[in-house]
Amino acid sequence: MFLDTFLNSFKEKYDVSKLPYYERIIQKRDTATDVSIINYGITTPGIVSFLFYSGSKMFLILFFFILTLTMLFFEKIILNKTTNLIFCALIMQQISYRLVHFGYMPLNSYMFFGTIFLTVLVHQILYYLFKNIDL
Repeated sequence: MFLDTFLNSFKEKYDVSKLPYYERIIQKRDTATDVSIINYGITTPGIVSFLFYSGSKMFLILFFFILTLTMLFFEKIILNKTTNLIFCALIMQQISYRLVHFGYMPLNSYMFFGTIFLTVLVHQILYYLFKNIDL
């Protein structure tokens, strides 16, 4: 099935003795020659390469289109709720950075996006609490 590589990438767990999924499966690098206890680094594919794990251009285009619309919608919600351009830009820059470096343990992204959600929620709560206070 064309989605096997894509779906198997979600099963990746952190293991310092193994190369990341992208390097092992896609780049076909060898663990014995490429992993050092002293020097450990990873290569991240980014969201476009990650979505192309399936090998299907249609899958890539469809999900990238959906992701783009979702991010535009999310930006509009943040801007409407906070009315703070700098805060909105900072949040969207963090999301963009995560998507550019997406692909290394993709299931761990729930922590990042959960933190973004909580940050926006706390901002809204503090805004409503201190809205009527004269300083």
